[in-house]
Amino acid sequence: MLVFAEFFRTPGDRGAGPTKEARQQVQTRLLNIAGQVRRELSAGLPVLWLVLAGLLSVVVWSSIDRETEPPVATAAADNPPGPWTVIGTELPDFAGIEDVSARKRAFFDFMRPIIKTENSRVFSERIRLQAMREYYEQHGSLSPRDRAWLTELAGRYEFEGFVLEHPSAWQDLLSRVDIVPTELALVQAANESAWGTSRFARLGNGIFGQWSYQKGSGIVPRRRADGASHEVASFATVNEAVSSYLHNLNTNLAYLKFRRLRSGMRSKGNPLEAYTLADGLLRYSERREDYVEDLRAMIRVNRHLLGPA
Repeated sequence: MLVFAEFFRTPGDRGAGPTKEARQQVQTRLLNIAGQVRRELSAGLPVLWLVLAGLLSVVVWSSIDRETEPPVATAAADNPPGPWTVIGTELPDFAGIEDVSARKRAFFDFMRPIIKTENSRVFSERIRLQAMREYYEQHGSLSPRDRAWLTELAGRYEFEGFVLEHPSAWQDLLSRVDIVPTELALVQAANESAWGTSRFARLGNGIFGQWSYQKGSGIVPRRRADGASHEVASFATVNEAVSSYLHNLNTNLAYLKFRRLRSGMRSKGNPLEAYTLADGLLRYSERREDYVEDLRAMIRVNRHLLGPA
């Protein structure tokens, strides 16, 4: 395990070598990450990417034997591209696939790696946040750069008033910095975009039907009520649409129940279960209970298609 930490040190860091305390903390962190990786397998995240993200966090904290404050990862490593990264994705012509089963499979196979990519980005941030909390609990301090990263993260996840000294603040932030199970994201994408054939999906990559109140930022619904001002948000790529969807579920007050259900599963060491978490999406649609039941029915009916391609 120490080989990985030593490999990623810069030449100037290798002089003294790690102390016994450093070895113990690195080993403990690796074991924790290994356990988390095993739990995340059920969510369908890329195993290699999770391991790399975990090792990155270990590297960040493995130099604690130095007299200076612990370093942080470089800016480029804060949101590294995983092996699933898809750049400039364009939505295929799913309407041209006449066979319904073939269209479903094609849609899931197209969306799955993109969802895994964006989930992986969130998960790498979660790993780093967990490592930072553990270090703070042990040492009672963080470097200025770590504090700056933490402040930026809290702001990006729309968590106001984060206070280092409050244990509940760390937990509240962790409840936001988390993934959405691939199964759940897939069925929501299929439901909201009519399997990738809706006007919003075809013209603006609006896979998840997210509303925007910024004029000109999306596509005006043809049946929009008189006096309404919302548009269905458009995105340059499908990756951006998925990233926005994850951010929406992780920050919007409407999905507080979803985040609490997810945190409860985490605290018990259980895998994230899409069928149960669907209950936290009651306010995603005006159809409310009927919408949740639709998502659950789609999970049941399409379970054989939802797994890895």
